[in-house]
Amino acid sequence: MTNDPQSHYPERTQTITRTVPIHGDGITPENAPEHNALVNAYRALIKSKGISFPTSFEFVGKLGRGRQGQVVLAIRRGARGCVTHHAVKVYDPSIYLSSAQYWEDMGRIASQITELHSMRHPNLLSRGMYEEVKGVGFVQMEEIDGIDLTDLLTDKKISTALKQMPASEADRLSKTIFHNLSSGYAIQPGVAVFIMRQILRGLEALHTAGFVHSDIKPSNIMIDRLGYVRVIDHGRAVRHGEDVRILLGSLGYMAPEAHKRLASVTQSDLFSVGLVGVEMLRGEALITDTKTSEAEIMALKEDIPNRLHDLMPDYVRENETLMNVLYSLLQTDVADRASNAQDVESGEAGLAVVHRQLAQIGKDMEYDRELQEFMTYMVDPATNRIKRPVASA
Repeated sequence: MTNDPQSHYPERTQTITRTVPIHGDGITPENAPEHNALVNAYRALIKSKGISFPTSFEFVGKLGRGRQGQVVLAIRRGARGCVTHHAVKVYDPSIYLSSAQYWEDMGRIASQITELHSMRHPNLLSRGMYEEVKGVGFVQMEEIDGIDLTDLLTDKKISTALKQMPASEADRLSKTIFHNLSSGYAIQPGVAVFIMRQILRGLEALHTAGFVHSDIKPSNIMIDRLGYVRVIDHGRAVRHGEDVRILLGSLGYMAPEAHKRLASVTQSDLFSVGLVGVEMLRGEALITDTKTSEAEIMALKEDIPNRLHDLMPDYVRENETLMNVLYSLLQTDVADRASNAQDVESGEAGLAVVHRQLAQIGKDMEYDRELQEFMTYMVDPATNRIKRPVASA
């Protein structure tokens, strides 16, 4: 998500608060059916074993745009003034070479949602039905009120957010959540490990279902206003070991085997988690030049295990357990890489050990509470919604 939807919120608030009819289907107290008629209608509905009713969404804001299409903030109006809010992803046919290729990929997405729809996990975005309008595919998704990880990894956005707080709170949170390096802000190890563990828990559920997310990156990691971490945008998820015809993921964060167009495996997601972890801990992405070629990116990734010690700040290098976890995630060869998300998150040498170590030296905290407190100051009073920070000049 790269676009701030806040400019659309006043319109949205006006829409929600205006007077709306309190009766559905044109029914008023004057023409309401008799009680017996209602009972008969209910019985007929149950007997018919189905409800045929059109669904419509009103787009009221843009939440972001990815490689597959655009995500919009939408409202759905029901009977008696009921209004609900959703994120809707509309898939863009123009990025495909042909309508046949688009049709094939929409079939994959529809099948994926069928299989994953019943999955409910606190660290995964929930998605609804896949539908099509004039051949254009879209998916209704849960709307998350929060920020994505890029908002915690951009110095100017961090500075903007801290300026919105009382000085005492800004000073405290700038130390509990962030580490102010000479080159800018990094995320404190305890917070970074907390975020990584939440990502891994979501991926564990996805992997257990037999799917690979295929596009783990900071903009696909959201933190809601309660401080919980959510993995979003698993529209690129494919079956473990599945051969795909199109390049999945984002060049800066995909695993080496994805560059080689090899079959997707669950360990591919773990490599991406490692890259996100390194970025949080050092305060800078490994690949910052958007003009870097894919071959150059691949070479940089293959050299990460050799450079990891030098890439990390001193205070991160001091934690041997954390460094070993990062090494295990960032191995170029899948066979040498960590084998599953659960072991990395809570195994005998996993990230849970790092949190226990921090607790022993008095540096542990309620990480979700700290993140929740940080975002409290981003709530727009006019909408009671998170207003994502915009990088100041």
